[in-house]
Amino acid sequence: MRQQQEMHETRNCVVLVLGMHRSGTSGLTGSLGILGCGLPSSQIPKSNDNPKGFFESRPVAYFNDDLLKSGGLSWKDWAPMRPEWFSAKSTGSLKTPAATLINEEFGAAPIFAMKDPRICRLFPFWKKVFQASGVDVVVLHAHRHPMDVAKSLMARDKLPLSQGLLLWIGHVLQAERDSRGCRRSFNRFGDLLANPVDTLRLVQDRLGIRFPHPPERKRQDLAAFLTPDQRHHQTTTTDELPTMIRTVYDILNRWADSGEDTTDHATLDRIHDCLIETLRDAADPETLLLALRLVGAERAPEPQDLADLDQKALTALTGVLARTGRHLNQVLQKKDSRLSDLSNAVNAGQETLAENARHIEQETFVRRQLEARNDVLQQQMSQMRPVAELATAQELAARRAHEIDALNQQIAQAQHDRDALLNSTIWRSTAPLRRLIGALKRGKQAGSS
Repeated sequence: MRQQQEMHETRNCVVLVLGMHRSGTSGLTGSLGILGCGLPSSQIPKSNDNPKGFFESRPVAYFNDDLLKSGGLSWKDWAPMRPEWFSAKSTGSLKTPAATLINEEFGAAPIFAMKDPRICRLFPFWKKVFQASGVDVVVLHAHRHPMDVAKSLMARDKLPLSQGLLLWIGHVLQAERDSRGCRRSFNRFGDLLANPVDTLRLVQDRLGIRFPHPPERKRQDLAAFLTPDQRHHQTTTTDELPTMIRTVYDILNRWADSGEDTTDHATLDRIHDCLIETLRDAADPETLLLALRLVGAERAPEPQDLADLDQKALTALTGVLARTGRHLNQVLQKKDSRLSDLSNAVNAGQETLAENARHIEQETFVRRQLEARNDVLQQQMSQMRPVAELATAQELAARRAHEIDALNQQIAQAQHDRDALLNSTIWRSTAPLRRLIGALKRGKQAGSS
């Protein structure tokens, strides 16, 4: 399921740039500065390996080093911070000085960019600091090919490739997992170098914000800042990567192209849990990386895969694989239990459906009986209609007979009144007058003719 963001007012907002060391976080943060985001006042100075600048607060970096140290780690450790560290009372007491440090470094900037790869391990702590200060948090993930990161760390810090790869997967998995629920965007370093304007427009849309300066208005400044010489390594294949690392890298690339797909979270969680179990004891990085290769391999290891390991390394590898195997067995048992629960639920559902089907069949039978009874009643009513019409006609005839009787009575009364008038004295005494009037009318009529 692809995630979409609504546009939000960019006020009192921090853009947290999360990414493993040597993953292009400096180039991304510097670009945000060009677009008007506030940058720290006390930055780590430029160096030969980063001549454009780090755009990273030196006081914040020192503070984060102290936080990692309080959890028994350093930036070179691939293991995550213990979950109980974040809820410890001693950790909570550090939030106030952290907020003070942010105010000193970024002042009253309405939108500012904060970058330090160490925050990949410390994100829950900083999220609470910003939330307590009323600062909205959006997250900008930066990633680069894991082998390029490992080679860059080897050149700068003399770290073995195996350690660099372990650091890469540890950082990106923890940062991704802990920042869920935030508005966030996933970005590939190569895309920023190749097409900075379109890449930063996409960042705006995915984060739901607007930078103070639109990317298209800063096209020339971005082109001058983001130059090809910022990328010293460019690996094009993933064949050398352990399966788990390759899977994570492929997911991040898809998210950079098409947006975050939350259906991938389950895969990332499984890899995270397996990684934590594999790295639980601090074995040497070569052994741990080999364990990751074997755990995710599609084939059984060949003798040459183990030829360079001494007895101590073989013992350590055996222990790591045994623990990982037990963890995977527990995962499978949980899945089997879940499948069993689902199977029971399906069976129960099928029984319910069968029972419902029986009820429907019974209700259908009753409905058909009622429909048949209704048809019979309709037929009976149609047969009774002539009888009803006859009764109506009889009632009408009786009403007409009554009216005729009433008229006859009126006629009889009128006849009686006429007879009474003819027999009355007045009628007889006025007879000569009526005869005279009659003669006059006849004479008049004769004269006119």
